Amino acid sequence: MSLRIEEQQVRTEAFIGRNAGQAVAEGIVRIPAPLPSVGEVLKVRGTPRIDEAKVKEGGDEVVIAGTVSLHGIYGADVDPGEEGSGQVYGVDWPDALQFSCTLDIPGVEEEGIIEPWAWVEAIDVSLDDEGRALEVEVLLQVSAAAYVQSTMSFISGVQAKAPHKVKAEGKRLTLEDGVGRAWFEGAVNANLEIPGGWVDVERVLDVLAMPTVTGCEARSGRAIIRGQTRFAILYWSTEGGGRPVLFSAPEGTPFEFILEMEELEVGMDLNCRCRPVGVSAQIVSGREVAVEANLEMYLRGCRRRQLTMLREVTSEGDLVPTRKDVLQVDQFIAQEERQTVVERTLNLPGDLPRVADILHVEAQAQVGAITITEGRLAVEGEARVGLYYRTGREDPYPLRFAGWSEPISFTLAVDVAGAHPGMEGVAELAVIDARAFLPNEEQVTVALVIGGAIRVYEPLEEEAVLEAVALEPQEGDLPSITFVIVQEDDTLWKLSRLYRTTEEHILRANPHLREMGGRLEKGCKLFIPRRRARGA
Repeated sequence: MSLRIEEQQVRTEAFIGRNAGQAVAEGIVRIPAPLPSVGEVLKVRGTPRIDEAKVKEGGDEVVIAGTVSLHGIYGADVDPGEEGSGQVYGVDWPDALQFSCTLDIPGVEEEGIIEPWAWVEAIDVSLDDEGRALEVEVLLQVSAAAYVQSTMSFISGVQAKAPHKVKAEGKRLTLEDGVGRAWFEGAVNANLEIPGGWVDVERVLDVLAMPTVTGCEARSGRAIIRGQTRFAILYWSTEGGGRPVLFSAPEGTPFEFILEMEELEVGMDLNCRCRPVGVSAQIVSGREVAVEANLEMYLRGCRRRQLTMLREVTSEGDLVPTRKDVLQVDQFIAQEERQTVVERTLNLPGDLPRVADILHVEAQAQVGAITITEGRLAVEGEARVGLYYRTGREDPYPLRFAGWSEPISFTLAVDVAGAHPGMEGVAELAVIDARAFLPNEEQVTVALVIGGAIRVYEPLEEEAVLEAVALEPQEGDLPSITFVIVQEDDTLWKLSRLYRTTEEHILRANPHLREMGGRLEKGCKLFIPRRRARGA
């Protein structure tokens, strides 16, 4: 019997689980000698960087470890007898603190793939008596998702040559093939020229970098990532007695990164997220500042394929034996991007000086629970907001920062055709735009544009035909033994069915196969005992 068999091989991954926890990074940082002592700490920002994400020996636990870079803005110690506002300074402490967190994810093994996240929830700062050292404690939220990668082989189609007939039953699935992940960093540089009419730069207090990925392209063995970074600088000018100024570049700085990933092929679907993990500035002149942002990028690539997975193959005379097994697969359902506007009126902290002028609004959004109902996915998120603002003349420092310990809760709802309970969702959130205004002296209204990217999968257990062979009708007695040279796609199961024997009989006749764990090598010679297994 002549049979054409269509076999598929898919390198895919299955979701194992996710978990979240907290970590604390703490330590002491010092003011560099050229800078004056601290009179009051105005703001400390922490930026985590994950250096390690691995499964502990024995599995079921994941370790996430990294560092936290700090940036501080402070008011210099003021002599009570001096008139005028106090001076403000900025200082960097790269990789100042370390953190580690262990998360329980049952079922993850040492070869599992880990997708980690870390973000700052709160920072506590205390100043020593001399004003030269800060004791910093950073509370971080840490989460991780775990996946297992595997290569699946199954039969997707069979066709017999006339006059023989076969009947096949299967299920059409959309699977992600060739999934690959990579983390990398790249630098974006720009020279910001202060336009006419603006005051000169005395010193830079802070650099704000807001990157956006505009496109990803998969090529053979590499990915090209394009985007732009919008820069803004908060600087100090001595004109007018000294005051803070925020200058935003009118245009973004374009970037293009090329990442080598041997798994990539032309036409693959790419997903990239990007965030700054370090910024710096160098004053070229009072009218020009060179800035740099180090960007951390996470890239995920795959090819989505619609394939048929056969469950059953039957033929006249049972001439097509099959080997089946149950495969665990995650079927891709949908990928969507949506935006939502979140607006809240917040009470200004009562102990802060009066807000005279809002300079900048910073905001971050994090994913909470994901719920899937019929035709819809809902992402529960939290946004943390902070204000950079100028104070009135009555305050000793003209620059202040406002923050809130309680995050702003919101829900991003996305209609997803075909979604239903039991499916799994993955979501990423980012604040695209943040603005604020003062409705009165006690409150501030913030408006956030939040973008979300979601993917939906359906975990399945499918019985699949993994191997099939075509037999000729048996005529007469079988020979006692057959000599075979192994071909590239041969397996023990195929050879045993093709020659009407058993796998155990082949192993007994070829002792060297047991030493090789039953693995066949192309070109090796095998003896196939047959007559003893007649009728098997």
